[in-house]
Amino acid sequence: MTAQTDDGIEHTPARSRLASVFGLVGSSLGAIFLAGASVGFFSAHDPSRPLSTVGLLVGAGLVGGTVLCLWLAARTVLGLSRSARSEIVAPSVRKGRTLTVLSGLLGAAIAVIMLIGQPQGFGAPAFSIFSDAPMQGWAAIALIALTCTALPWITWAWHRAIDEHEFDAYREGALYGLYAYSLISFCWWLGARAALLPSVDGVAVFFATYTVWGAVWLWKRYR
Repeated sequence: MTAQTDDGIEHTPARSRLASVFGLVGSSLGAIFLAGASVGFFSAHDPSRPLSTVGLLVGAGLVGGTVLCLWLAARTVLGLSRSARSEIVAPSVRKGRTLTVLSGLLGAAIAVIMLIGQPQGFGAPAFSIFSDAPMQGWAAIALIALTCTALPWITWAWHRAIDEHEFDAYREGALYGLYAYSLISFCWWLGARAALLPSVDGVAVFFATYTVWGAVWLWKRYR
């Protein structure tokens, strides 16, 4: 969906771009998790025995869901790409968008390594990447190397490329992320001390903090 301004150039409305970004994130995560679930489902099946009708339906649903999510992600990327080409943007903005895509690809690579780096390999459940399950040494070394080299470089280059509006959105997201971290960690810690909640899960708090941070940044940046 586009709107034409007085300059005669078609522009994609900000709300439409925001919906596209959230759709891309959701479809990409869905593809990753469904692909892992598909691999785990078929790896757990005994090849000497045929799949039942229910098993075939479940397997077909997982594979079909993976393909659908990949198709939705690809369609969204193509739509955003066409929108970006129709806009007149500064080189710094274009560079910032490129670095954002690179960071997303890096995150996907990290998720795949975390999945296949477990003892079960591709047979590990998709959601096990969020657990404290054992990990093979090569995977841990690769993840540490990526986190200490590629991630800082992308972050540094992105901060040099973004404009004031982008930086303000990023900073406000970080502030709300800090608020979320303070609230969740403190309340969870108190609940655990009173035996009302399980022990504090640092990974869960970490992901909750970054989820709030990213959601606020996307909202402020693209609304």
